[in-house]
Amino acid sequence: MKKLAVVFVFLFLFSSYSFAAHVDTLGIGAKASAMGGAFTAQADDFSALYYNPAGLAQIRNPELSVGVALVNANLAAHGHLVDKSAASMGYVEDRETNVRDDTQLLVYPHWGLIYPLKSKVFGKEVTLGIGGYVPYGLWHKENPDPDENVLAYSAYEAYYYRVVHFQPTIAVKLTDKLYFGVGLALGESRAAQKRRIYVPAEVRSAVLLNPAAYALDNMYNGKLKLRFRDDFNWSLNFGLLYRLRDNLHIGLTYRGLTKTRFYLTGTAYDKFGNRIDKIHGHMCYDHPEQVALGVMWRPFKRLTIEADLEWVHWDRNSYMKVSYNKYLFEDYFRAYLSGAGLPAPAVEAYIQSLKEEGVVHKSVYIKRRWRNTVKFHLGTQYELNDWVTLRAGYFYDPTTVPEETMELGFADATKRLLAVGAGFKLWGGKVVVDVAYQYLMTNGRRIVGWNDSENLNHDFAGADNSVYVRGSAQYYSVTLTYKF
Repeated sequence: MKKLAVVFVFLFLFSSYSFAAHVDTLGIGAKASAMGGAFTAQADDFSALYYNPAGLAQIRNPELSVGVALVNANLAAHGHLVDKSAASMGYVEDRETNVRDDTQLLVYPHWGLIYPLKSKVFGKEVTLGIGGYVPYGLWHKENPDPDENVLAYSAYEAYYYRVVHFQPTIAVKLTDKLYFGVGLALGESRAAQKRRIYVPAEVRSAVLLNPAAYALDNMYNGKLKLRFRDDFNWSLNFGLLYRLRDNLHIGLTYRGLTKTRFYLTGTAYDKFGNRIDKIHGHMCYDHPEQVALGVMWRPFKRLTIEADLEWVHWDRNSYMKVSYNKYLFEDYFRAYLSGAGLPAPAVEAYIQSLKEEGVVHKSVYIKRRWRNTVKFHLGTQYELNDWVTLRAGYFYDPTTVPEETMELGFADATKRLLAVGAGFKLWGGKVVVDVAYQYLMTNGRRIVGWNDSENLNHDFAGADNSVYVRGSAQYYSVTLTYKF
């Protein structure tokens, strides 16, 4: 039994925790979203809180914006598992499935209040702003039945997001050409994963010959549910905007590191749905800093073109470490061994051997080795008349997750996005309605070949595996702005 336990549990317990794939910004506010996020040098509405706080200093009258974005994400995946561990007993498991995401429509609200001070401060024009938004996050959910979705052993549901509840911001017009702004984003983050437990065929076959393996067989197709929460985190946004000419602006934004400390609640269930363990713990996982540089050009009065480059420091996430408040599965194995009639000294010796092997443990170290990326954004808008403005945009975002650490829960791939939208001025320009539609697609299929991913190897307990994924998302946004 000890050999079987070490073979299986070591592989399973060290499998990776993963979160939903998309942790990039699809867009904040309908105006910037319709321009593909190319907004660093324009930054002339509430969404400058995120894209470039310095841009708020361009706004000379109070305004209030409220809006919502709706995201319909779709993930298609193909998984293939071949378990040869019981080949000597004449049993090889070969399973292959296709699966599609069935997540509900996601809702991301946003709002902002901008107030230029009437009097100068130390001879400078000052604008104050505050707002809230969802800078990144996504949720995916598939069929949890492993007989129909073999990828459920990696993840059948996962999400990760951050909500900025408040971002107080100050922007200053330093000179006629140079603007500066800084904001403090105050928010919280959530993450979760649900997956099935895989037990190698060798262990399941051994139950017929060795009833002691029942404890492990009982875990096959069980569930592991993990929830992470960080109730408070913060980050700083700095921005500069320089007007070379009235029709040519340069914007520079630094979005600072968001340091987080997630608190974990995890529950494991056997194949009959009985709870076999519950743990608490914590994990530090920081969302990386970003630097964006943009150039806005207005070749003639009604046409605006902007191009942005955005660097993301992903490689600071070279690993994750999750720490528990107790030894995971110690209570389960202790209860089983005691119930099987083993004397107390033998139980203690066995548990100690599992700890020494790292099977029963209090922490997990997960390799990431993510790569830094440079995103490209391009956007344009054309003022059709005094009341209607048309917009379009594009962005290209290379994948950050290398093949050797990819898994279904973080099935990131190179992404391309096309956007269109419009702005409408109503009641003499007192009310502005901005709308946007985005279509995001992966750059073909992301394929992970046989056993190329360390994390997938752990998820499938060492069985041969291959996965390919492709995805898309549709994004609808509307923002209402009232100008006082």
